[in-house]
Amino acid sequence: MSTRQPSEAGGTGNQRGTGFPARPSARSASTRRLLYGLSAGAIVAFALIWTALANLIALDPRLRVVADVTATGEHRLAPRTRAVLDSLEPGYEVAIAGAASADRQVRTRVADVLDAMARTGRVQVTWIDDPAGQEYTDLLERLVARDRPALDGASQSLGEAADELERGAALLDRLDEGLRDTQAAIVAAADANTPANAAARQRLAEYAGVARALASDTRTAAGAIRTDLGAAGGLNVPPIDTATMVARRVLARLASELQTLSTALGDMAAVPDIADAARTRARTWSEQARIGRAPIAIAGERADAIRTPDIVRVARVLEGVQAVLVVSPTGVTAVAFDTLFPSAIPETVDGARADIGAQAEDLITSALASLASPRAPIVVVVHAEDLRLLEQNAMTALVARLALRRIDVLEWRIVAEPEAPSLTALDPTATRPVVYVALGTSSASGSSGPSGLSGADRVARLGTTLRRLADRGEPILLSIAPSTLPAFGAADEATTFLSQFGLAADSGRPLLTERILNGRRFVDTDRVVQSVASRAPTPSAGSDASGGGATTTESIASNPIAAAAANLAIALRWGVALERRDPPQGVRATVTPLIEEAAAQTWGEAQWLAYWQVPAEQRARVLQPPTPDANLGDDTSGPWLLAAAVERTAPFLARPQRLVVVGANGWFFDAIAARSEVVGGRVVPTFPGNSELFEASVYWLAGQEDFIARSAAAGSVATIRPLSPGEASVIRWLVLAILPLGTLGVGIVWRLARG
Repeated sequence: MSTRQPSEAGGTGNQRGTGFPARPSARSASTRRLLYGLSAGAIVAFALIWTALANLIALDPRLRVVADVTATGEHRLAPRTRAVLDSLEPGYEVAIAGAASADRQVRTRVADVLDAMARTGRVQVTWIDDPAGQEYTDLLERLVARDRPALDGASQSLGEAADELERGAALLDRLDEGLRDTQAAIVAAADANTPANAAARQRLAEYAGVARALASDTRTAAGAIRTDLGAAGGLNVPPIDTATMVARRVLARLASELQTLSTALGDMAAVPDIADAARTRARTWSEQARIGRAPIAIAGERADAIRTPDIVRVARVLEGVQAVLVVSPTGVTAVAFDTLFPSAIPETVDGARADIGAQAEDLITSALASLASPRAPIVVVVHAEDLRLLEQNAMTALVARLALRRIDVLEWRIVAEPEAPSLTALDPTATRPVVYVALGTSSASGSSGPSGLSGADRVARLGTTLRRLADRGEPILLSIAPSTLPAFGAADEATTFLSQFGLAADSGRPLLTERILNGRRFVDTDRVVQSVASRAPTPSAGSDASGGGATTTESIASNPIAAAAANLAIALRWGVALERRDPPQGVRATVTPLIEEAAAQTWGEAQWLAYWQVPAEQRARVLQPPTPDANLGDDTSGPWLLAAAVERTAPFLARPQRLVVVGANGWFFDAIAARSEVVGGRVVPTFPGNSELFEASVYWLAGQEDFIARSAAAGSVATIRPLSPGEASVIRWLVLAILPLGTLGVGIVWRLARG
């Protein structure tokens, strides 16, 4: 009898060798639809959640992450910008109105910069494209709340001014009536037709007419002020600036006219030929006008003291079509709209395009810094030339750059002006720091110009001025020019005061450098340098703990000037080496090297004058340029210190005094510092370190180290080595071919391994 085997396909309905019912081979159609629906719903839900999160991140600048891998740092904020933002208290805001019509590329680039600033959490950015929109309303609400005490105070003062104007109008009414009564008294007199009485009647009629007209104008002005003050409703900001102008103008006029009337009536009362009754009344109304003028004059002084709250100016500016405002918790400033948003990205040399982002960053950063530090320095340029350098446009770009930082620049020509220019107009409270920038002068020039001074006389006068400034403890930025005086055994008077700071200048031997090109020898007078590397402090041999003079060489890292110009090209012409010396007894000088020259084939040339007299464009054609010769007094030792920052303390100084010395002259003039070139299709400064060094020196000398950092304009220059064509080719193939093909190959191997 044969035994039948169960079917493997499920003929008996049992699993092989188990006796259990077979598991269904597939789910039902309804179950599959349900699972597919749940899966699809979960995917859609997750997609919506991630989309919402992505939009939240995109809308909140603080949550965005931007990676910048460009050589110039085009998409990251400059160190100076970060330093300024880090110093800000909460409450700073940038408001841009009317930028919707600006060039799209310009607006995008400016928006990128402002977006990066907003991500720091230090400043709020508000775009107002609709003056009737919510952004405008919210901004005004914030500013009204901030300036409410100032608004109330100004409104109260203007209300009191209007009250005083109305009292003045009432006084003028009484004067008008009294003057007409005085005129009637003359008419009633027996000698009414005498020449004196006739003239008095005519003058009284004129005075009465003036009083009537002035009373009408005064009442009108008082009504206008009250109308302006009553214009505030909801978010409407009253035109306090307009009302203040009216109050000041009318109160000043009223006080002046009352003074005139009082004097004229007093003079009339002293004329003996006028009727006695008229003289008595004239004396009475003269006294009334004098007494009534006193409170009006006081009200005028109070009106002059009214300060228009910032919210009034903000509302007035935002009423226009286009504006850029930078608002702080205590003030407001504006940036020229056309400067921040030009009609198009300007093309300059060879069709290169300006760096709009760097320009926008510098503009906004400067506005923020000026609000954060209202005590901006004042720079006084000291020189012994006859020409006015500012009028000769020698420093136009530099002055414009400093103006963005609210740093004012004055010129002091010591050959024509024995005393420094007055600073009262720029600094009435005498609270802004003053930095004296001294330019060297050539001792080799003959007598010329209106002053008729020779080069040696100019040097002597400059030296006298610098010693006087140093003795007063003033901060000085000194540029040194080569001098012929040491060759004749005389001292360079423009640099002798440096001994008080533990330094000396070898101005009689400017530095030259030789180079060989195609077998021919050339000698350069100009050099491109960078700030020196940081090193540990080392005291000089003159250090003394017993009260004698001491000079200390300090680490570069301890002075922010070098950091601001680090890795940036600095161009110097006819460099002059500095040497360390022991300062006088009781003086301690801390010297920080900023620039050193250690280039090969460089020396200090003693016989330099003939080469200096050759025009710069012709020196390359000189067949026998100077050669180093120690026997002729040349300095071949090296390295040479070309710039240093010094801080000295002394018993006769109330506080530490600072000095920055650069062994070159004219290094911050536009001819060098403003030179530019095209790099990567953009215009960038050729020697960005010159302007950075100057600005950082001014801030350090002014005691405002917090504002020393590299600007965005300097950041537009690449400070790392650019990619070679071979490296660029490798990266291109890596991105376009190797990575995609590698990914495809890994996928094929994975599928084969899985079968």
